[in-house]
Amino acid sequence: MKWVYSSLNHAMLSSTLYTQSLSVGLVISDSTAIDTVRQSLADASDRWFFWLIASSMVVAVGVALEAPEATIALRKWFALRRGKTPKQDDEKSFVVPAAYLGLLLVIIGVIGEGLFEALASRAETALRAHDELILAQAIGKAGDAKKSAEEAAAAAAHAQDSANGAVLDAKQARTTSQRSISEAENSLRTSGEASKAASDAMIISRKASEEAAVLERREQRLEEATAKAEMGINEQMAANFNSFNSYLRGSGIRVLRPEKLANNLKVLPKKTVEILFKSDDTEVDLFASSVYQGLHLAGWNASMRPVKPEDRLCGRELYKEEISAVITHDLNSSGTNQPDFQTQLGMSAELGLSTAHWACSELPEDKIVLVFPTRRRE
Repeated sequence: MKWVYSSLNHAMLSSTLYTQSLSVGLVISDSTAIDTVRQSLADASDRWFFWLIASSMVVAVGVALEAPEATIALRKWFALRRGKTPKQDDEKSFVVPAAYLGLLLVIIGVIGEGLFEALASRAETALRAHDELILAQAIGKAGDAKKSAEEAAAAAAHAQDSANGAVLDAKQARTTSQRSISEAENSLRTSGEASKAASDAMIISRKASEEAAVLERREQRLEEATAKAEMGINEQMAANFNSFNSYLRGSGIRVLRPEKLANNLKVLPKKTVEILFKSDDTEVDLFASSVYQGLHLAGWNASMRPVKPEDRLCGRELYKEEISAVITHDLNSSGTNQPDFQTQLGMSAELGLSTAHWACSELPEDKIVLVFPTRRRE
């Protein structure tokens, strides 16, 4: 027993150090290393689960080896109950060592089940913490990109205002030039001295025209710089959006804007919606909450709760559903020629949403049940 207790402490300490080293790796690694860390966590979880199954099989073998001894004891009991003399046991039979071996296997298997279940649970907890950290980082990067885009747009608007002011100055200079030419012509008709004034006015006018041309060229350069800045902003936003979408597809994270769902539901008659979700995944909880908020914004009567093992509809166990499902009284849930609820829900998700749609006559015609299981990862 001291050896078993020492092994248990050693395994738990190793798992703790392994999880802490992976957490440090998350802080100092780039996006490629983060994927490697996640794969390591997933492999560790699968490995401990395999040994948990192996321990259960050892327990089963041990119980099977104890069965012959239990059968002999039961046979003696029946004989004594009937007033008969039990048959003498063969003391050299292999039943006794087999039963003892079975007892040892049961003890080892039970200890292994407890040990490997604890290790598998610790690895799964680390994996979920990793996914939540990556999701928070992705949301933070998206916010930074949006802030940069807003700052660039403000700079472009300021440049446009400067260009507009330059154009206005050029127009005013041109107007002044034309007025000077007109005054010079009038002076030439009245006296010879006005000729010199007209010449000066012509020079001033020419300089004003040159300044206007310079301002116009400057305006053109500002417009070109503004166009390039807007193009760069759009390209950066597109790259950030594509990178964020790639991460969402790879991790199975689903994103839905409640206001978009509420707008899409305007074409459908209002119904009562019950949302059932697996409570062992933070991503599922957040997605179900987004759907719930969208339904309330649309004025629908909605409720949500974790799905339970005893939840059934038309003979199907909802707790064992592996993909998201929309359950209605019949397949034509909208009651009109408009798109049904399943279509509007899928259109509201940022990257689309894959759902099954099946009918259950046990439901009222004005009720819809949504089932969201644990997400699938690519």
